[in-house]
Amino acid sequence: MRIYLFLLIMALLVLGCTGNPPASTASASPTTQLESTLPPISTITTNSGNGGNMAAVANGDKVGVWYLGTLDDGTVFDTNIVEEAKKAGSYQASRPYTPLEFTVGAGEMIKGFDAGVVGMKQGETKTIKIPPKEAYGELRADLITKIPIIDLKASGIDPKPGTIVSTGTGARGVIRSVDSQNATIDFNHFLAGQTLTFKITVDKITKT
Repeated sequence: MRIYLFLLIMALLVLGCTGNPPASTASASPTTQLESTLPPISTITTNSGNGGNMAAVANGDKVGVWYLGTLDDGTVFDTNIVEEAKKAGSYQASRPYTPLEFTVGAGEMIKGFDAGVVGMKQGETKTIKIPPKEAYGELRADLITKIPIIDLKASGIDPKPGTIVSTGTGARGVIRSVDSQNATIDFNHFLAGQTLTFKITVDKITKT
């Protein structure tokens, strides 16, 4: 176990330090941390749509969508809608606020988001509620570990709560707490264990 911890420490690199660690990844689109083996979403509520005889989204189609992602408490964790980003206080001038484009069913999105657009039509707006197992997974205790502070400092890491680190394999974690001996590092995705709500509007559909 000591050898494992040593190797982990040697691989850690400080990426940044912030009092609110999820903020550094909140701007990432829902194309990260795919769960390709998960079942489709379980809850879908359609808000509006233009109906008619327009073709519906099917697997293999390329789509462009606007989306607003919120948690159960209403917190906006991600959006590509500039007005919503400004309203939530998460606007980033360097980010292009344009429709998110992806190929449906190609595994480019988390499973629930991917399945949620199937059957939608251009101009339609739908709200989908995605449980953790169909989004970024449940919280895993085995991805939370304690590392001796002395080892972190030896690797050039200032062990403060909120410090974001990564391993040589690309796994990212955040220091959640620090006591007199150890730092607790959480390598779960920051949205793990969360039920996600997405309000999605289909901007365009390119049929295959």
